[in-house]
Amino acid sequence: MTKAARFGVDPKLTAILGDAYSSSEKALCELVDNAWDADAGYVWVTLPEPLTNTPIIIKDDGVGMTGREIREIYLKIANDRLSRSKDSRTAGKRRLVKGRKGIGKFAGLAAAHTMELETRSRGMLTQLSINKSHLLTAGARQDLEKIDLPLISSPVDKSDRGTTITLTDLDQSKEFPRPDVLRRLLVREYSREADFQVFVNGEPLTVSDVGGETRTTNFNHLDVGPVTISWTIADKPLPKSEAGFIYRIGGKVVGRPTFCGLDEEEDLPEKVRNRVWGEIEADGLDQHVTSDWGEIFQNSLPLKAIKAEAREAVSSHLRAVCRTEVNAAKARIAKSVKARIETLPEHRRQYATEAVERVIQKYFPEGDPESVSLQS
Repeated sequence: MTKAARFGVDPKLTAILGDAYSSSEKALCELVDNAWDADAGYVWVTLPEPLTNTPIIIKDDGVGMTGREIREIYLKIANDRLSRSKDSRTAGKRRLVKGRKGIGKFAGLAAAHTMELETRSRGMLTQLSINKSHLLTAGARQDLEKIDLPLISSPVDKSDRGTTITLTDLDQSKEFPRPDVLRRLLVREYSREADFQVFVNGEPLTVSDVGGETRTTNFNHLDVGPVTISWTIADKPLPKSEAGFIYRIGGKVVGRPTFCGLDEEEDLPEKVRNRVWGEIEADGLDQHVTSDWGEIFQNSLPLKAIKAEAREAVSSHLRAVCRTEVNAAKARIAKSVKARIETLPEHRRQYATEAVERVIQKYFPEGDPESVSLQS
């Protein structure tokens, strides 16, 4: 069944045609945001090799759209969710809505001349094709609303749902989207979501996508079995709310980011500590999680052991990568401690100095040429 549909006009035509995006990767992130807003659990992004005719494909398993929703909502330019409802969360999974400008659905036109939409919802498959050159021509004449867009609908299984966007006739005058850049943009936004997983060219997002120096260590805990600790020391400090480790148990993210005790080490400045981005995979902790899977029991002995292992491994790596900053922090601490020692009675100063030196040398070996001593 074929029905014609038309755009609802709004003055934001330039943004719709892709000029609002500084890169193709940022435009594609908007399409992933749309999948998030559609309560998808998985999104698959397939990127082409440069200078090829292979399309860009973004596929999700979200709620999809009906033909009526496409005509009355999707094709209404700059029709954002909040203009239709005061509820800022999605209907199903109650996620905080990301797509609020109403133009992200057309972001694919920043990288391609043709955007084909296939969406499945409530037992119907609806197909739509939008050509960028037609929009540009119509926009110049200010008659965008006169473009007929045929909607093709056909029945499918009622359990079949989701949306696939195929971008063809890629704009050869623009730099092709790079997988590494796209992954770096997406990883901080989505890799720690408990029920949303993004794949780029078949590979899930990982801690190494943050950019920086990455390491992994594995060990077996007597009670919970295999544990994998993966982390990256990013090139620059991350926002405080993003830095640290998250726990992944049975594929699900549990709890909020933690520093596993690194924040208790006074000679690690906050800007150094906030360069840590990591994951701790321990499926055996599933018996140590609260009933809502929101947190891990803080009195869990296996959790304490895993934290200690992560702290020891990452602390040494962090100190090596950020040696200059850490030594500067140590020097400031040593100066402060020395000033405090000098306020003690003379007969107690030497004892206090030796005690503090032992603590400092725990982290800074005597052979370190940059080590700072309290001794005069």
